[in-house]
Amino acid sequence: MTERIERLVALGTTDEHTECGCCGRVNLKETLVMAVRDVDGNVGEAVAYYGVVCGARAAGRPVGEIRREAKDGDDAVREAEAAAKRLAAAADFVRCEQWWTAEYGTADRDEILKRTGKLPFEVYREARAALGV
Repeated sequence: MTERIERLVALGTTDEHTECGCCGRVNLKETLVMAVRDVDGNVGEAVAYYGVVCGARAAGRPVGEIRREAKDGDDAVREAEAAAKRLAAAADFVRCEQWWTAEYGTADRDEILKRTGKLPFEVYREARAALGV
């Protein structure tokens, strides 16, 4: 039987929880979102909210290392959110192109602008309004 080693990790930070779940200190500017990660890299569902010092102590690692780990988690969340926005914008644009093709017989923006005499934002706004976006 192989022993499975688990490690307490900082997934990121939050300002929604302002109390340390370890020592009970309140009104913290932010807390670490902590969870257990197994040797395979799987993160457990249960999370705890610790202040930085308590989180570092609980994880058995230096404060600087925990802060970097939390920042990496925060950066990953921001990048995922930005990627989701880019994907939504691309899908929105594809729907607009489909509408332009149905409405003007082409999705070529320059051709549409030449035919209608409209500005680019007007053509885009018109399509979004017609699509209810």
